[in-house]
Amino acid sequence: MKRFFVVALTLCATMLGADAFAQERVNKKRADANTEEFFYEVEAYRNKTVAGSVDVKVWSYGVEVNTAKEQATKNAVHAALFRGIPGNQEKRVQAVPALISDFTIEEKHKDFFDSLLKEHGPYMRYATKSNNAMTTDIIQLSKNRTKVHKYKYKVGVIVTLQYDELQKMLEQKGIIEKLNSGFVF
Repeated sequence: MKRFFVVALTLCATMLGADAFAQERVNKKRADANTEEFFYEVEAYRNKTVAGSVDVKVWSYGVEVNTAKEQATKNAVHAALFRGIPGNQEKRVQAVPALISDFTIEEKHKDFFDSLLKEHGPYMRYATKSNNAMTTDIIQLSKNRTKVHKYKYKVGVIVTLQYDELQKMLEQKGIIEKLNSGFVF
């Protein structure tokens, strides 16, 4: 009888673990879909701390807080590439233009951008989360996380973008023209 309970308990634990793993995969797919559909907000956060970098605050949406936090770096790179980053008058931070101003470039190089922005892809070289240390402060955490729906959170994360490095990479791949290409000396 004791053996039956041990086997039943082990079986239940295994099934719950598999269900949690499957749910996590579903949440990541939803978060990726939100990124593809431009379902995030971004704003300039503070002036450049290091030459060539930009600090931005990204508001990502997700079913789980941690999933939305993970998507923040991808959303920041996506914004730098295609949307640009609006300025912040309150903090006196200037807007940052999008690296790609021609809408047809995204269509022409779709495979490149899909591989750049895939989960744990090369985009991670160009963006890092800056406010991991602040998550221990309860007041700061509550300001950066809002429940907007029964099953959806809006999570704010500060991300440092290596804007100049991202631009150099796009120039080397031939996706955008170099800044000095239009000048003749």
